[in-house]
Order: sequence, then structure tokens, then C-alpha cells
Amino acid sequence: MLNALLTLAGGLGLFLLGLLLMTEGLRTGAGHTLSATLHRATETPLKAFLAGLGLTALLQSSSVVTVMLLGFLEAGLLNLYKSIWVVYGSNVGTTFTAWLVATIGLKVDVIAGALPLVALGTALRLFFGPVHRGGAWGTALGGVGLLFLGLEYMQRAFSGHIIGLELPQFDAPGIITTLAYVAFGALITALIQSSSATTAIILSALAAGSISWEHAAPMAIGANIGTTVTALLAAIGASPVARRLATAHLIFNVITALAALAILPLFLMVVRLLTKTLEGYDDPLVQLAAFHTLFNVFGVMLLWPWTSRLARWLNRLFKNEQLDRWRPPTLSLPAETLPEGLIALLDQHTRAAGHNVLSLAQEMLQENTTARQDELAAARKYLEQLEMDMIELIQRLPESQQDIRAIRYIHMLHEYFQLLGWLASWQRETLAYQPTPWLKQEIERLEQSVRAFLQLVDPTQALTPLGEEALNQTYTKIKRAYEAFKQGVYARLRHHELQVEQMESLVARANYARLIALTARKAYHWMNAKVDELAPPATDMNGEEKEKR
Repeated sequence: MLNALLTLAGGLGLFLLGLLLMTEGLRTGAGHTLSATLHRATETPLKAFLAGLGLTALLQSSSVVTVMLLGFLEAGLLNLYKSIWVVYGSNVGTTFTAWLVATIGLKVDVIAGALPLVALGTALRLFFGPVHRGGAWGTALGGVGLLFLGLEYMQRAFSGHIIGLELPQFDAPGIITTLAYVAFGALITALIQSSSATTAIILSALAAGSISWEHAAPMAIGANIGTTVTALLAAIGASPVARRLATAHLIFNVITALAALAILPLFLMVVRLLTKTLEGYDDPLVQLAAFHTLFNVFGVMLLWPWTSRLARWLNRLFKNEQLDRWRPPTLSLPAETLPEGLIALLDQHTRAAGHNVLSLAQEMLQENTTARQDELAAARKYLEQLEMDMIELIQRLPESQQDIRAIRYIHMLHEYFQLLGWLASWQRETLAYQPTPWLKQEIERLEQSVRAFLQLVDPTQALTPLGEEALNQTYTKIKRAYEAFKQGVYARLRHHELQVEQMESLVARANYARLIALTARKAYHWMNAKVDELAPPATDMNGEEKEKR
């Protein structure tokens, strides 16, 4: 018994390691391509569903697809409605594991095919290196080999090769036994954090005769429920966007599971009829794989008419408390207000808006990978509404009383609006690629300099001669850090330590951080310029201020 348990644990470890390496290799070798595919292929609900299905079947990890999806969702490139359809497709796509195991993994001489894959994959990784595309594909091939080896040892644990391991047998009346197997499947998945691995265990036990397929089916339903634990744990303390997506995933899986349990006998009968019509596929392994796919597709059909309502409800349910600072103020002046009173009002609200925008930028630069897309959208609306209200107030004054000083505040708002655009672009690149420790340290040093600079140009702070000097010194450090970082990235590319897509993403991220500082400096110039100097700094084609000769 102990020998069988150790064999099962070792086989499960090999399976999970293989799955991890395969996913890592595919993500490194084709990550940017897959991300771009996901972005392009979500124009309609059907395309979003097929994108989720295809990418999950290819990567063998719904978690990786969810991470990609969350990045697009929080960056504003996808809305929640289309994202839910990707989740639907991802749930169906994850059943590809069952088909892979049922038709190949447990029916061929695994050792004969797996060991050459491990050897070839290792050779490619050693020859090309882990970050090169060839090395990444080698990692994926080695992962596939380890995955099949894990299946072989799990099957042995349940078969006569070793003292056979038996899954728990529940002898309670009908529905209680069914629920017990559902709970057992959910528990295993929650513990090992992989529904694919749970499916492999169930199929291995089924192939060895340790469990009947009528009991394996409820375990597969339980695995669907257990896989939501990962998303729920990740959503704790996460952004409202992440909580919406995690809740949508939970609702889909629970409703699908309840519906499948409600008509389980009918499902089993339909699956038997379907597999009997296909010659060579009338066996319990294929029947379980078909059942796994069928009840997930049934769940999609069940929730199809309610998806738009679900998205609206989730948007209302999870609101962002940080959005409160972006509620547009009410600007009003008595009819007899003099220009000085108007200037004081515009100055007060523009400084407050600038402070809020720069505070948001500092928070995001510090958090690094925490998306704040809802707040960015709210900030844009806030600035747009504030500008409209300001223009309306200025136009109310007689032309003879309109003050040129009011123009500075409109231009400041324009710069802060542009800064939000750079911030959104910086966020997109930050979520797209996580650099190696050295590059991470260097780029975060640059971003730390930008954060320090934003504190200096906070419009609620008075500029002193020392402040002007510190301003120039800090901005010079930012430009130097940006150039040094670029050269370091190019050197890594030349030594094949980075792929071209990764290099482009890192340089773009650093450039957007620099532009955030430059735009904040321009806004600060508008605030402190004398009346006869109300013009923005001249810029060259690269957006840098021209040096005064």
C-alpha cells in the first residue's frame, strides 16, 4: 500500500512538473503571439469562446489563459462580457487533457515515446538556452515527455504492477454516493491546484479498474468545482476586475456542475450512445472524456442567454472604492465674481486634479503589476468634465474680464490627460512581460526615479530655487537611467538572453515611464510660467525638451 502511494505521488509529481514545463515552454516560445491572438480573436462572443478553447487546449493550462485574460481586461482591451466568453471556452478547452490521456496517454507504450521526448527537449534547452525560442520549445517537448511518464506511473499505482491502490468506495444510497464522489474530486483538485492532474488520476484509476466510470463521472464534475479555488484565492485582496472574473468563473462552474448532477443519468446514457456509434471508441476512458466535454458545453449553452446580465450584475457588485477621488467637483461662481475669483477657483481645482493624477501615477509605479484600469478611465472622465466646466465658467465672463492666466489651467489639464495615456501604455507593457531579476532591478530603479520626480512636480507644492535645482537633477538622472537601461537590454538581446518581443516590451515600458516624467514636467511648467511665458517647452521629434543654447 505504501509503495503504491509513493508511486502515485511520484507519478503525480512528474505529471505536474511536465505540465508546468510544457506551459512555460509554450508561453516563452509563443507567449507574445498567443497574447496577440487572444486580443485579436475576441471581437465577438463566439470568437472569444473559440479563442479561450483553442489557447487552453494548446497550453494545457486554463490558469495561464486566465492571467492573459486578466491583463487585457484590466488594461481595458477587453470588456467583462467578452472575457466571460473566453472563460467559457477555457473551461471546454481544459477537457482536451482528458482526450489526450484517454486516447494516447494510457493506450500506447508511453516509456518508448516519452524518454526520447525528454532527451530531445533537454538537448534543445541546453543548446539554445532557456529564453531562446528553440530552448523554449525544447522545454515544452521535455514537459510533454514527463507528463506521459507521470501518467504511466499513476496507472501502475492503480494496477497490478505494484500492490494495487484503490480509491475510496462509497456504499451509501444513490445520490449520497454521487455527492461523495463529487466532493472527493473537488477536494483533490483544490489540494493539488490542477483539474488536469485530477482528470489524469481519475482516468488512471479507471483504466486500472479501481473505479467504475459511473463513479468517475461525478469525480470529474467535482474537479470542475475544485478548480475555482485557485481563482478565488487569487481574487482575495485583488482588484475589482479580478474579483469580477473570478466570480464569473465560480458561477459558471457551480451552475454547470449542478445542472450536470441534476440530469446525470441522462448524460451517461447520451455518452454511451454517442461512443457506441464510433467504432473503437466504446470504452470507459473515451466515455469519461466525452462526458467531461459534453457537460461543460451544456453549461455554456445554459448560461448563454444570461451572460450579458451576469456581466452587468458583476460590474455593479464589485466597485472600486478608489474611484471616489475622481468624482467631478461642482464648479460654480456668483454672477458678480471678478476675474481674480475665477482664477483662484481654477487654480484650486487644477492643482487638486494634478495632485490626484500624480498620486495615481506614483501608486501604480510602486505597485508595478497591479492594474488600475477602472481608475484610469474614471480619471480621464474626471479631467474631461473639469475642463468642460472650466471653459464654461471662463466663457461666462465678459470678454473684457477674461484673463489670459485662465489658459494655463486648461493646458495643465491637457498635459495631465496625456500623462494618463502614457500611464495606461506603461501598465500594458508592465503586465505583458515580467523581466529577469537583473532587468527587473534596473527598470524599477528607473521607475523609482520617476516616482521621486513626480513628488517634486506635485502642483500642490510650492517651487523654491532648491526645488528647481532638484527638479533638473532628478530629470537628468531619469534620462541617463533610461539610456543606460536601453543599452543593457540591447546587450542582452545580442547575447541571446532576450527575445525581440521581450526587448521591445521592456524598452517601451522604460520609455513610457520617461514620458510620464516629461509630461508632468511640462504641466508644472504651465503652472509656474509667467504671464508672458505662457507657452509649453519646445520639443524635438523624440518628445525631449530642446536644450537652451
